[in-house]
Amino acid sequence: MKVLGVLGGGDLSKEKLLRWAQTADYVLAADGGANAFLHTPVRPDLVVGDFDSVLPEALLHAKRHSQSEDQHTTDCDKLFAEAQELGFHAITVTCFEGDDLAHVLATVHSAMRSKLDVRLLGRRSLSYVVHPGTVSIEVKSGAKIGVIPLLPCEHVSVTGVKWPLNKVAMTPGGLTSISNVADGGRVSLSLASGIALLVQESDEEAAPTWEEIAVERAK
Repeated sequence: MKVLGVLGGGDLSKEKLLRWAQTADYVLAADGGANAFLHTPVRPDLVVGDFDSVLPEALLHAKRHSQSEDQHTTDCDKLFAEAQELGFHAITVTCFEGDDLAHVLATVHSAMRSKLDVRLLGRRSLSYVVHPGTVSIEVKSGAKIGVIPLLPCEHVSVTGVKWPLNKVAMTPGGLTSISNVADGGRVSLSLASGIALLVQESDEEAAPTWEEIAVERAK
């Protein structure tokens, strides 16, 4: 299933968002994320959250909505929980950037906690939340690649890049890899423990197809 989660941070262009939404099998919006679909042909399949920022007309435009007053979880947490309850295994989340760093970091933390296979679609990047094991993605030659440790990671290896890594330790307060360069073909990241983000540079204007963001995973 091609599942798109839309948060309320904005920043992704309306055209790019609609291209993704119109090719998704299921669209989940978190609270104010539903506002982006007003006056468009896309009707979110489900809107979740505490509804402190969604417009009433956006709720009416959606096919279904589910309100939760729980203030101990974020709207992104609620979105992930609903997606898991619906039986989905993977989700691509967007509109999380905006201008609020707290919301960006909270989204990353929500993705770390989730049992779903989470991808974060930014304006100029696509990031994969990687747990212990190996992840392999198709990347265009010359694209920038980053590996950001979210928890202490052991035996981190990266191949398919100009400056490969071989079984190194990475920590949030230590080694971080940014602005590496894909050689073309496949880029693989493996780690024995911890959680990391594999960040791939993407075209700001073009929306990749769902097939292009397919991930191969191995334990």
